[in-house]
Amino acid sequence: MKKLTMMTLTGLVMLALAVPALAFGPLDVDAGVALNSKYVWRGMVATPDPVLQPSVSLNALGFGVGFWGNIDLNDVNGQESEFGEIDWTLAYEIGVPLLSLGAGFIHYTFPNSDFNGTTELYVGAALNLLLSPKLQQRSRVSQSLKLLTTRSLAIISQKTWRR
Repeated sequence: MKKLTMMTLTGLVMLALAVPALAFGPLDVDAGVALNSKYVWRGMVATPDPVLQPSVSLNALGFGVGFWGNIDLNDVNGQESEFGEIDWTLAYEIGVPLLSLGAGFIHYTFPNSDFNGTTELYVGAALNLLLSPKLQQRSRVSQSLKLLTTRSLAIISQKTWRR
């Protein structure tokens, strides 16, 4: 498993270095690899030691599909050099003057642990202004098909560098 993980990681790093952001007409491809000192998920420290987080997304005509992963770089969770979490995203976003509206779902998987995966549905709106205020409603779909709901309001300052 370690060999497959390292081969996947190497491929993602090469892709991220070779193609940081491409625009093929209506198709946008983004790939990246983040090296972080720890993994913080919604304010909670999930891994207190360094992690590698590769990501790839494809977007066309408002629709998007994405992959994001978390790899522990030591054995703090018994998963050194293995994916501890992989998230798959499917989304749709439309922009109107000064406003972006979006909806989608995220499926969280934990491939090298005993944790079951979970799925969240979300809808959101963001103002296309300074600091980009964003309101989002997320609902987790439980195995009994009940919706467990959270709401968030965030101020996001994000810069995208493109050539």
